[in-house]
Amino acid sequence: MRTLGIVLLWLCCTLGWAQTADERAGECLNGCRWFELQDICATDSAQMSPFIRLFAQAMTAQMFNRPAEANDRILALIRQHQEQMGFANVYNMMFMLIDNYGLLGDNASAASAARRFATQIDGKVPADKVAPIRAKERLYTALQAYDMYSTDTLDHTVPMAYTQISDSTQGLITLRGMVNGQRADFIFDTGASYNVIAPELARRYGLRLLDDSIQTQGTRLGGGQMAIADDITLGDVHLRNVPFAVLDIGAGNERIRHTVSRISLIMGQPLLRQYGRYTIDLSDNTLHLYHHSARRPVRSNAYLDGALYAEVVQDGHRMPIALDTGADKTTLGKAYYKDFAADIARHGKWTIEGASGFGGIVYNSVFRLPQITMQVGSQPFMLRNVSVVALSTGNGLTENYGRLGMDFVRMWHQITVDNTNMTIEVK
Repeated sequence: MRTLGIVLLWLCCTLGWAQTADERAGECLNGCRWFELQDICATDSAQMSPFIRLFAQAMTAQMFNRPAEANDRILALIRQHQEQMGFANVYNMMFMLIDNYGLLGDNASAASAARRFATQIDGKVPADKVAPIRAKERLYTALQAYDMYSTDTLDHTVPMAYTQISDSTQGLITLRGMVNGQRADFIFDTGASYNVIAPELARRYGLRLLDDSIQTQGTRLGGGQMAIADDITLGDVHLRNVPFAVLDIGAGNERIRHTVSRISLIMGQPLLRQYGRYTIDLSDNTLHLYHHSARRPVRSNAYLDGALYAEVVQDGHRMPIALDTGADKTTLGKAYYKDFAADIARHGKWTIEGASGFGGIVYNSVFRLPQITMQVGSQPFMLRNVSVVALSTGNGLTENYGRLGMDFVRMWHQITVDNTNMTIEVK
């Protein structure tokens, strides 16, 4: 998340004079330890200085899927503490503010906020700082013409299947549906921060291409375009004006085109965030979408940062790991390797593994562990033959604690994600 890299550098410099509650909150902010930060905010927010308290409240609202509250806190931060924050922090907070308006379906406010901010900084900062804001302005201005994700307010059930992808051993969840009246099979991907479609399918299904390009993160940084599907059907769900990122997933490496040809249409978090709660039911192969979920006084054990992250515990150590139905197997990342290096070196077997995705193929130096015992919520589980990345030729996918793939998902009868309260329950 590019916002935090600059904002939290400032916090590192402030911890020397901060009081105890500020120190604890600052350490969590600096380490992106959002689950611990929510606990500190719940118990010690009154002991924090006004700036750190507001900063912590803004980031917990941001990560735990409360975009309206996050924007209120961000605006208050900018009004009350702009000099303390500095331009770099304001700049990155404005990115969050603009995109949050988009998440709330208020593309007009997103475009307006981008326009005002770009006008304020134009000529005062380098052009490469203004250009991304202008790109946001153009994108959200274009999206104003559409009533995004227009649908009913009912609960729905979508049949799903576990499907082998191409001639590989990889298996993923697929959903049968239609795009603009034509039959289609979607990959169901909780780890995708965009709905994704390949360029040839965008043309075949007649999506409306928007002019501006976007930048996305896969195995490497890459670019694409946004497009709108007039009509999407999934089971008994009918949606109008659904946005997709048009990405050439096989770009840069012809060797993976055959493998990725079956994952060229993906439904990800932008669709799932339209619902208050959803259940992946492996016992009857259905996806249940619930329009509403009441807010409850519960502790969150999940957050959204593009992908969906679950709080996973191992040996008393809490860590965020992406719940990624778009990955066939669990892969743990470099942050996990750093925290458990001694045990990994003792029990793991070193090898080199390739991984493919948007951006091409990357090669990772990994330790393969025979088994790992962890816990999510109140439920313990054991994963076997798990790869832990120590070094990678790519970026993005392996930098953090990793991802729980379909080997994890298929262990349970049901996985329920509550987007309102940001909880994950497995049983």
